[in-house]
Amino acid sequence: MWGLAPNLIESFQKWEQTTWKYIFQVPRILSKDMYDARDELIGAFTAYFGQAKTIRTDANYFVTTSEQELRDIAFNDNDVGKVHMLQYWAINGNAHKVTFWMFAYMLHDPQLLERIRQEVAPGIENGTVNVPYLTEQCPRLESLFLEVLRLKMSSSLMRYVTEPTVVGGKVLARGHNVMVPYRQLHLDEDVWGKNASAFDPDRFLNDKQLSRSSSFRPFGGGQHLCPGRFVARQAIFSLIALALARFEIGLAPHDTSGEKSQRCQPSAQRFPRTNESKPALGALAPVAGDRVMLRVGLRRSEKPEYR
Repeated sequence: MWGLAPNLIESFQKWEQTTWKYIFQVPRILSKDMYDARDELIGAFTAYFGQAKTIRTDANYFVTTSEQELRDIAFNDNDVGKVHMLQYWAINGNAHKVTFWMFAYMLHDPQLLERIRQEVAPGIENGTVNVPYLTEQCPRLESLFLEVLRLKMSSSLMRYVTEPTVVGGKVLARGHNVMVPYRQLHLDEDVWGKNASAFDPDRFLNDKQLSRSSSFRPFGGGQHLCPGRFVARQAIFSLIALALARFEIGLAPHDTSGEKSQRCQPSAQRFPRTNESKPALGALAPVAGDRVMLRVGLRRSEKPEYR
């Protein structure tokens, strides 16, 4: 794949930065960057699926199975490429940003980082991830994950009005579409308290009922919950556990981008700001240029898999 599309990651990043134009149907003349990124991604996947299967023997089960189902209904290479471009976006679009924010909060709070490290340590056995342990026996990691989703998810509910409906004294006419942003629910002080806009890694640890609140909708609602939420959670938890088991990770002392975190320990770095200037379909990204600069080294361990 990299041979066919060496700039795949850059194209994906450009697509993510400009997808809001697609949501609001900005005219193509003002959306060249978005369409160029989309076409680059589709072109890359079309070229990939245009190759003989004997060349693509390293494709995983998901890719080969979904391709075969599409071929069975007469999809050509370009059609398959378009579908897989959307799947690539759905699988990768939110997970990496949620992981970024989880690491950012941990690295700016050394005590939280150490608590999470100790909690997930048993989840790495002989260099192998014990996924059931991470997803079922790590309440601090789970609370951190849910709090990041609460603060950084910006998805919306989309519904079609089938009959006149009164909401808040306003009549929603039949035939119209309704978009309800979830982030306002996630910041409602009547539900989350006076510190609703602040990061609290123990919020869901202290009140486990909050994860089932009707005001917590990081994955949508009704019959349309994100089908990949379980796999995304497993992947994020596994990456964090592996990183903390194998590496000593801390903040590098020289980056000053972002904003001061109210909770985090004093540091030469500022906490990255959230980019709220543009609408998003899922997790919010940091402001362009705001980074978390790391100091990374191998952990000292007697176990050879960590050397």
